[in-house]
Amino acid sequence: MFATNCGPFQGKFNRWLALSSLLLILGLCCLEVRADTKPLVLTGQVAPGTEGARFASFVSPIVNTSGDVVFTADLAGGASSSGVFKISNGAVAPVVLQGQLMPDSGKVFGGMGNAFINGVGDVVFTSSSGPDEAIFIASGEAIRKLVDDQTPVPGAPGQSFSRFSNVLLNDPGDIAFFAFLNGGPVLSGSFMISQNVMRAVALNIVGASLTVEPGSLNNHGDLVFVSDQGLSLFSNGSVTTIAIAGEPIPDSGLFVHATSPWIDDEKDIVFVNYDNYDTVCGTTCIHPNAIVRWRAGRLEMIVSRGSGILAGTRLIALNICCPQVNPFGVLVSGRLKIDYKGLIAGIIGVVQGAPVGASRGMWKLIASEDQFIEGIGTTDSIGDAHFDQQNKFVTYVASTRNGSPTPLYAGIYATTPNQLTFSLFFPQMADGGGPGGAWRTTFNLANRSDAPSTATISFYDDDGAPMTLSVDGQRQSQFQVSIPRFGVAQFKTDGVGALKTGWATVQADQSVAGLAVFSFFNDAGAFVDEVGAPSTTPLPSMSMFAQVGASTSTAVAIANPNSTSTGFRLLLTDSSYQTIADASFTLPAMGHLAKYVPELFPGIAWGDFNGKIVVQSGRPLLVLTLRQRDAIFTSVPVIP
Repeated sequence: MFATNCGPFQGKFNRWLALSSLLLILGLCCLEVRADTKPLVLTGQVAPGTEGARFASFVSPIVNTSGDVVFTADLAGGASSSGVFKISNGAVAPVVLQGQLMPDSGKVFGGMGNAFINGVGDVVFTSSSGPDEAIFIASGEAIRKLVDDQTPVPGAPGQSFSRFSNVLLNDPGDIAFFAFLNGGPVLSGSFMISQNVMRAVALNIVGASLTVEPGSLNNHGDLVFVSDQGLSLFSNGSVTTIAIAGEPIPDSGLFVHATSPWIDDEKDIVFVNYDNYDTVCGTTCIHPNAIVRWRAGRLEMIVSRGSGILAGTRLIALNICCPQVNPFGVLVSGRLKIDYKGLIAGIIGVVQGAPVGASRGMWKLIASEDQFIEGIGTTDSIGDAHFDQQNKFVTYVASTRNGSPTPLYAGIYATTPNQLTFSLFFPQMADGGGPGGAWRTTFNLANRSDAPSTATISFYDDDGAPMTLSVDGQRQSQFQVSIPRFGVAQFKTDGVGALKTGWATVQADQSVAGLAVFSFFNDAGAFVDEVGAPSTTPLPSMSMFAQVGASTSTAVAIANPNSTSTGFRLLLTDSSYQTIADASFTLPAMGHLAKYVPELFPGIAWGDFNGKIVVQSGRPLLVLTLRQRDAIFTSVPVIP
């Protein structure tokens, strides 16, 4: 089945694998998620550019309209304890690392604060060096300091900046931030830098009645923020209160008490409305009662506590940090308790339009805390989400436990809420053979949706070119199958002609799960045996078990799902995690390789070996491992 001459296998099918794969296919979520979700990075994976440090935790990621993502991460096991990272075209790379030398300074970067990316890929972030904190901007390869404790504070002469938060950057390069001050009557405030000129937008002053909270910035330089006076908008150099605290919200019975505002390029604003403060939670906290939108001078309720938002469900609790709006819809993230078998949903989006009374059914569940993600498991917690101004991407932090008392895979995930295509990946397939027998690959697909699905299966060879195979006598590189609602479909290659190996993708218009079964038939066409493997999740870093011995070997298939060539590194480690060998490879766009471990690391006196192979890549790859003992094959999942 692999490129080398391993001969036909005649062992028994791994029945435990067959059972677990079937459960994987048939496991359906109670609330249907209408978006394709993939992990971008996971805890435990090697952080690129850090010489071996691994991701330990993440701060909420920010995505732009190009799909570039920036995030702050804590690191473990290396020289740097934290860093700001950027994902562009699938490649993960550090923007800045703790311990790196600061520009124009003898100091080094310390702990990292929040980071934000604009539409052209520039990144702003905060970092400390000892007690000092500063705001920096990274553009291309250059990093420049913008503000620190030596920067004069507009509106507060003689005072100095102390700490920064909520740093924002728009496409023209305007920067807004919230800061705490030292040495005078001004405690904190919102500030903006435009065309290299800084100004104070609103200040919190000792003894004054105004209390300012951080806000949100759009691409026209409009900044929205809240205070105890209500919701305010800074636009064209002046501040206007657009919703007064305590004023009624039309057709709701509620009154304005705003927090966590967000503004889009159309100057639409959404915010969390709340009832009151109390200290039951152990500190001062709020009780959200609605998500409210301000549009062209008018307030309208988007959703209130207790209102219906999904068919057959009711929103019975609302605990939301940061709603967002763009010209295409409203994103609601946080913990939304849905009255549907007691489930907790995580992220919900609504199509832009009329208030909730006229738009019921327009809500779409984007991600759920009980959602199954291929190759990872079921999520049990979801952090705050972010989406871009064109509604192409949503990014968020989530974790899975899968029965463990501690999170197994915390990571950053991305979903495409308006892309009605769901993808599966199979990094190995085989068809045909020669003297001794032939291989066939059967794809079993299960439809998780209550609507019929059409799925397209595409085959690629080692060079990334479409690979023509025979299915039911038809020779093509792409085939379509129909899957009934909640049903299954089977798709089988004919196994004729010379042996071809490669990999396959499945694109479907509904959420599907899949299993590939590799079957061997003798020269007479009689079935001999088979082994199955579920679809694989693209990951930039992973590891796999590797065994080599007199009767045992391990075969590895790797596919590149990216539109550009991708280099990667394989580290062979023994049972004590000591590196034995190191090899580098490059796969062309959509390319593939399948080899036995001794072929990946030639020149080693193997004997009996039991260890791991660590994959390190700047872009996500697909990997499948097959363990062979005599003539018996077993599918072995990778370790994310």
